[in-house]
Amino acid sequence: MTADRRIRFAVQLSEAPSGEEWTRLARRMESLGYSGISMPDHLWPQFAPIPALAAVAVATSRPRITMAVLANDFRNPVLLAKEAATLDVLKTKAKRGMRGRSLQFTALMATMRELIREDDERSIIVFQTDGDESFRLRDQQSARERFYPEMRLPASGEFGLVDVLNKARHIPATVYSIVPGEQLIYVDEKVNKERGLKMYQQAVDAYNKNGDLRIIPEETPEKFTGLRTLGQLASAFVANATGGWTGFLQTPEKASEIYGKILADINHGYVIGYYPTNEARDGKRRNVKVEVRGHPEYAILGRDSYYAPNRPVR
Repeated sequence: MTADRRIRFAVQLSEAPSGEEWTRLARRMESLGYSGISMPDHLWPQFAPIPALAAVAVATSRPRITMAVLANDFRNPVLLAKEAATLDVLKTKAKRGMRGRSLQFTALMATMRELIREDDERSIIVFQTDGDESFRLRDQQSARERFYPEMRLPASGEFGLVDVLNKARHIPATVYSIVPGEQLIYVDEKVNKERGLKMYQQAVDAYNKNGDLRIIPEETPEKFTGLRTLGQLASAFVANATGGWTGFLQTPEKASEIYGKILADINHGYVIGYYPTNEARDGKRRNVKVEVRGHPEYAILGRDSYYAPNRPVR
């Protein structure tokens, strides 16, 4: 049985007309499939290797960085070791996919904790996110191991997705999740793959053109699609928990339609009350189901549960 030993190629770079052109060149080499970017170290006109490779480390995700030769006699060995260690840290963080990762769920949790009061009525939260923090939530260790098996990625904060959902169910507010890009959830596998590949190629093109770290694609279309599917599911779960819904912003022009629908929901909502048969004020979750009599085909948008009060009646 022969081992799978793939041939990898590296490229050696030395200079560019500007810093912007330098990082664009590095990303171009990454897009061409080179697994390593190397630099020489000579006294003729070229970039200094340490700062130049630091820029490459931050601007790229996949290629390894190295030096063909390093004139150590001209450098303090202690400071050189520190610079090399810094390069390693920069590249490790880049490979871990931490560049461009936002903290939308952290911001949502802070909003629900600090800005929504129990006596608020009909509060609305528009949660515009691609959900890219979801796999880094505390209770998503299995997702981190699935997508980054070679890494030990830390959680992004102190809470998990379950904590976000529990808080969302407790607050008197409706969350509408607005997700940029194609809808990858609640569709069949073929459509998911086709749309994911389309989004991946758009991200690659934008990244190679602009170097925008917020849209850096993952290593493969499969990982890219998988992470965004997970993020969309998490965003939809939060909206569903509050009686809201999830809209997909495929193009900027669709924004007015989505926000118009949210406004229509606000203006055409109903507040329904009833006397429960279970009168215990125990603070526990109770499930409810709302139907229109004689119209089983109608879909009702609203909460499917509430929490009983746990304070005595005054």
